[in-house]
Amino acid sequence: MNYLGVDFHKLTSYVTRIDDKGKEVGNFSMRNTAENIRDFARSLSAEDKVAVEATGHWMYLYEQLEDSDAEFYLGHPQATKAIASARLKNDKVDSKMLAELLRCDLLPLSYIPPREVRDLRELLRLRSVLIRLRSMVKIRLRAILLKTGQDCPYSDILGKGAIKWMRSLQVRECYLLGLDHQMRIGLQLSSQLQELEKVLCGCVQSNPDAELLMSMPGIGLYSALMILAEIGEINRFKYSDQLVSWAGMAPRIKQSSNHIRRGPITKQGSKYLRWILIEDAHHAIKKSQRFRSKYESVRKRRGDHKAKVAVAALMLRCIHWMLTHRESYKDIL
Repeated sequence: MNYLGVDFHKLTSYVTRIDDKGKEVGNFSMRNTAENIRDFARSLSAEDKVAVEATGHWMYLYEQLEDSDAEFYLGHPQATKAIASARLKNDKVDSKMLAELLRCDLLPLSYIPPREVRDLRELLRLRSVLIRLRSMVKIRLRAILLKTGQDCPYSDILGKGAIKWMRSLQVRECYLLGLDHQMRIGLQLSSQLQELEKVLCGCVQSNPDAELLMSMPGIGLYSALMILAEIGEINRFKYSDQLVSWAGMAPRIKQSSNHIRRGPITKQGSKYLRWILIEDAHHAIKKSQRFRSKYESVRKRRGDHKAKVAVAALMLRCIHWMLTHRESYKDIL
């Protein structure tokens, strides 16, 4: 068995190969062109195990190696650095250390979702980006209107009525130009969102888990899909606390002897999962007695934002139960 550590960068990579006794049997650097990576993938056999850190663009390398005979392992970057910290640090050292950790079965692994889950994640994350961009446009439109002493009488500033009203305003040319540009950007973003949502609607019809999650107050069509895409396979988590911790919604704990100090949440998991759960918590509080009681009990001690985070964590625990036991949500106090 051979163990390969790949120190994967944007333009170049350094690869170190060791055997099952830890002896280095080869190393080389390569430019990350599509041809070079395909050649590297073709050179691998069933006797090879490949380790790479979860950098921002690891997926490109993985998808080139996915169909090869080799086994691919994705290392958790923070945990790997904690184990393999060294005074001397360069590409050669890093790639060899990845291979050594893999050989000794000490490499902290990150989850690699199946291709269909990765594709769904990309679509949903694109939707969240488009929504945030459109929100920025709405904020900019209201800011321009404030400079002219105007207050939009419509709740949806990108609705038909609001667009017609803004185009009829008698204000200076610079403000008209600003409003026109922002309106066109906002309408284009709305059009792109509509196209994307047609694609996502088809995903729900073939996903019974999404319909299951939608039985929980506060969770809608796109929220359910995003939660499922970010979590991946629920059987990875035996207990709900493991899921909450993985999502970065568990508090930091520092313990010394009998003294235990709880800090803010770790935020070390998926930021998209935390974002959508906190957004949904705002609606769940209004629709569910269970979540409202949790919110009120925490808000009195910790404030509004931390209370919503606590509700989001409770929702995630409920989601673990629902997906594990295949049961719809029940509002139990």
